[in-house]
Amino acid sequence: MMFSVVILVHRLPTKIADCLRSLSEHSGNLIREVIVVNDGGPEEIQTMVEKFQNPWSLKYIRNAKNLGVSAARNTGVKNATAPYISIFAENYTIQPNHFQMAANLLEKHPVVASNVVTKGPGIGPKAINANYQFVIKEWTLTHGNAEPHGFIGVNFPAGAASSFRAEVFEEIGLFDENLKSSEDTDFNRRMDDAGIRRIYAPDILVTRWENETIFSVVKKQFGYGRSLFNFREKNKEQHYIRYEIKHGLYIVKRFAQVTKKYHVLPLMFITHFSLRMGILVGIIKKRLKSNRSKKSITK
Repeated sequence: MMFSVVILVHRLPTKIADCLRSLSEHSGNLIREVIVVNDGGPEEIQTMVEKFQNPWSLKYIRNAKNLGVSAARNTGVKNATAPYISIFAENYTIQPNHFQMAANLLEKHPVVASNVVTKGPGIGPKAINANYQFVIKEWTLTHGNAEPHGFIGVNFPAGAASSFRAEVFEEIGLFDENLKSSEDTDFNRRMDDAGIRRIYAPDILVTRWENETIFSVVKKQFGYGRSLFNFREKNKEQHYIRYEIKHGLYIVKRFAQVTKKYHVLPLMFITHFSLRMGILVGIIKKRLKSNRSKKSITK
C-alpha cells in the first residue's frame, strides 16, 4: 500500500462522501491511509466521514478555525506515512486505475500531476475549466517534452490532485503557510530551484465539482491576484502596471490562438482582468506607501 491520501474539507463538506466513495471504488488496494483535514468546517463532517465504510486506515483531523490551504495540506502531509502522497479536496472524484497509473509514473518521476476537469451548474465552472485547460495546453506547447504517458517539464504547475514522492517534501519543505493563496506557485518555484521535474499525465483524470457563480469566480481571481503580488514581493520581483495590463490582454489573445474556443473568450477576459486587478491593487498600494514614507523622511 503505497499512498497516503490527504483530503482537505472546507467549502463543500457535503461532497466528502462522493470523494471517499470514489477513492474506495478505484483505489485498487494501493491506499495505506486517508487523512481527512477539516479546516474549520462544521463538526458534523466527522460523523459523515466515520460512517463511511472503507478498506484503509482513516485519520480525521479538525482545525478549530480555518487556517488556509497551506496549513491544512501541511497537517495532512505531516501525518502521512506512505512513500507516496496524493493531495485532494472534498469535491474531487477519480477514475478507475488512478493510483495504479500514478504509482507507475512515480517510479520514474518525483511528481505526477493529474488532468483536472471542472464540472457543475452555471457559468462559474465553465470559466474555471476553460482557464485550467488553457494553462495545460500552453504549458505542453511551450515547455513539455512528450513521452508515452504524459509531458515532462520543470515548471509544470503541480498542486491539488497531484501525487508526490514523500521525499519531495523532505527536500524542499512544506507549503508556505504565510501565503493565503498562490501556495502552488510558490511550491512549484521551489521545485524548480531544486531541479525537480514533474510529469503531467492527461490520462489520470480527476473531476472537480463546483457550484461557483461567475461573481464568486471573479472575487476569487481578484484574491489570487493579491496573493500573487505578495508571492512576487517574497521573491523580490519587480512589478510594472503597464506590463500587467499588456500581459493580461496577451493571455486572452493567446487563449484564442491555442484553444480556438472563441465563445469562451468573454469568460477568459473577465477572469484574467480580475486577476490583474488584484495585482494592480497591490502595486498601487505599495507605491502609495512608498510615497508616504518618502514624504515623512523629507519632513
